[in-house]
Amino acid sequence: MKLLTKTNLYYTLFALIIFIIGGFAFFYIIQNEIYEEIDEALLFRKDTIIKQLNSGGEKYIKELAAGGEVSINRINDKSGIPLGISDTLIFNPGEKEGEQFRRLSFITDINNTPYHINILRSVTDSDSLVDGIAMAVSIIFSLLLGGGALLNYYISKRIWKPFYSVLDKIKDYRPAGEIIGGFPASNISEFSKLNDVIERLVAKVQNDFINLKQFTENASHEIQTPLAVIKTKSEMLLQREDLDLKTLKEIMSINETATRLSKLNQALLQLMKIENLQYQESEKIDLGRLLETKLEKLNELITMKNIKLTKTINKIVFVNMNSSLADILLSNLLNNSIKHNIYGGEININLTQDSLSIKNTGNDLKIRPEKLFGRFVKESNSHESIGLGLSIVKQICDNNKFNVNYIYQHPIHEIKITF
Repeated sequence: MKLLTKTNLYYTLFALIIFIIGGFAFFYIIQNEIYEEIDEALLFRKDTIIKQLNSGGEKYIKELAAGGEVSINRINDKSGIPLGISDTLIFNPGEKEGEQFRRLSFITDINNTPYHINILRSVTDSDSLVDGIAMAVSIIFSLLLGGGALLNYYISKRIWKPFYSVLDKIKDYRPAGEIIGGFPASNISEFSKLNDVIERLVAKVQNDFINLKQFTENASHEIQTPLAVIKTKSEMLLQREDLDLKTLKEIMSINETATRLSKLNQALLQLMKIENLQYQESEKIDLGRLLETKLEKLNELITMKNIKLTKTINKIVFVNMNSSLADILLSNLLNNSIKHNIYGGEININLTQDSLSIKNTGNDLKIRPEKLFGRFVKESNSHESIGLGLSIVKQICDNNKFNVNYIYQHPIHEIKITF
């Protein structure tokens, strides 16, 4: 969820809670005020009736009861009669429904005779007034709530605009890419400080990356030179005819170790370049044609291991990626399927518009397939394998947003790449 959306959501929820609480409180206060006014009118009417009856006697009884709001009844026993102000519901034949009234009930003596008097006052009109006020207030609150939310969103969006501009600049930043800078100026001190900190951080990362790149390349070059000397010297020694078998084996071991170290050095350098996105140029690669070319070059190795090759290659499969990385990707996959295959095994290659699948027979897999994409992880103890081939494949796929999976179903090993 975006920051502005979340902030606006919190504001809306808080305002809605305040609105609900305030609405109920407002409704209760208005209703109480109206009921107090009605009760005061009833008490005033009571005083007036008592004065009229005391001055005029029983002759005013019919006159007072004529309107229907006052009922006067003679009683013999004062006990058991509810007195005071209460709510009551009286059926209205015209509306065919009950109508709510406030009733004041009291007992007074007229010429030493007790009378029970009820005074009624309708609260329907008052309730309609309360409902109207509540509706008007609800509309006003709703407008304030909606308008406040929109206003808060647009104001926040304007305030946070420099932050999002900086975020857009740095989200795709790569040390191997272009140097970013020129962040938009802001009159908000926190954003200005953020711009300064990010600019210093980017400059330091860029400088550290360049230094690390130079160090790695120099170290690789310096390591490769003595290894080449060791290989050359060992190969020259192997050509001598005066060596005994023990010495010959030791020199061969030195030569094999130097060769393996040279391959390891080159693979690590290659992996570092891929991770740092140093292969930036992208073009349309004819994957089917490149795959056929690779298979032609590896045909001799396939024949030597008596491997049966089955292939289904779509001739019109194109992907946008760096040509060098495409070459490295296919080379590693095909070499892996040959190197770790069994004598007389099989390789099945299937290239479609959206995926590449390479299946090969092989020895039992004793670790989880996904672990083979890690560095220096290998299933066999072969000196030919340095444990970086699938790491390079995984990194190339990640850089190009391909999905790669290792699937094992005895005795078939499958690597499937989805474009």
